This record gives sequence, C-alpha cells and structure tokens, in this order.
Amino acid sequence: MFTENGFESVNNFATTEEVLSLREAVSKLSQPSRSGGVRNIERKSRFINSFANSERVLKLVASHIGGKPILARAIYFNKTPDQNWLVAWHQDKTTAVSKKITCTSWQNWTIKDGVNHAQPPMEVFTKMLTVRLHLDSTDQTNGCLKVIPGSHLLGVLPQAEILAHSGPEQSCYCKANAGDALLMHPLLIHASSKATMPTARRIIHMEYSSHELPESAKWA
Repeated sequence: MFTENGFESVNNFATTEEVLSLREAVSKLSQPSRSGGVRNIERKSRFINSFANSERVLKLVASHIGGKPILARAIYFNKTPDQNWLVAWHQDKTTAVSKKITCTSWQNWTIKDGVNHAQPPMEVFTKMLTVRLHLDSTDQTNGCLKVIPGSHLLGVLPQAEILAHSGPEQSCYCKANAGDALLMHPLLIHASSKATMPTARRIIHMEYSSHELPESAKWA
C-alpha cells in the first residue's frame, strides 16, 4: 500500500508505442560525459513534455496527492557499460521552482542547469509524487532502484540517520519491465548500485506537486 510503503508499481503503464517514442526522444538528448542524467528534459523534448503532462499521467498522480498536479521537473537517467554509476542511500530533498522564494522555510538554494532548486518545508512533501517510467527492463544485474519501505514516514533526515535506516536486510529491489511505472514519495530512502551486467537502463524521472507555491512562484 502506497501510504504505508511510500512506493507502488504500476505495470504496463506506458504502451509499447509510447516506450518506443520515448526511447527515440531520449536518444536525441545530449548527455554530459561521466554523467548519468540529463535535467529539464521536459524543456528539451516536446514529446516528453506531452507525455509527462498527459491526462492519464496527471490523473494517476492526482489519485495519490489530490488537487491539480503540476510537473516540477523531469530527469533522464541511463546506466550503460560506459556510464555505470551508483547512487548512495538518500532522500530527494530538493525540488525545482521558477524563482527564489524568500520564506525562510525554503532552504539550501542552488541553481542546476539554469533552474532554481531548494529544499521546501515539510508540508510541501505531502503534496509531491515522483513517477519513474522504465524504458527498459531492470533488475539487480543492471542496477535497479532499491528502497527502504516506510522510510518516507520518518520525515527529512540528516545523512547519518539515513544510513542508520538503510541496512541490506531492510531494502527492497524495485524490478520492472519496460513500460512499468514506479510511484515514489520523495522522502522514501532509495539508492541504486552499479550494474554487474551493464545494459541500457533508461528511466524518465518525473516529479509532480499539487502544492500552491507562495510569492507567485511556479513549479519549474
């Protein structure tokens, strides 16, 4: 159950045709060397933008966070034999907004790929959801995501506490087929290991929120 676990799989969410079109779209993105991801892909591909803002995707997101979901950011991740990377245990504590908000509850401002990012206050996380769409099948051999079920209920944690809650006996591997979607609470503790048998592991990572931003700011 999503409320308790902080994640949920939706099998066959994207059609075969959509997966093929999204693979073509990401193939045209310029991925920096020694980097596993490309930011702001909704601004760089009309098809990705259309898919991420489609009625079907927004309806799925709204069923979990209510209100009118807005796409905050979208990132493309891929693991290959040449770019075989790992991500340590962490929470997704930052999000993208159109401008800097002066409220002191918004912290740790940075600019990534020309877009303002910050850690929002706790109430914002309750109205956020991540959708990770798989464009390839993934399991432990090619570095699928692993999560700590229920860890989103712990709130925002310092790194030392994240590691304390991330023993191997607590983790769950999120295996998926192409077209499957993984829904995640942003504060769910998650990580991924290097692939032991590197193949393409293409993911479109989309973050949504139905929280109304202050100071006329918009979700980026």
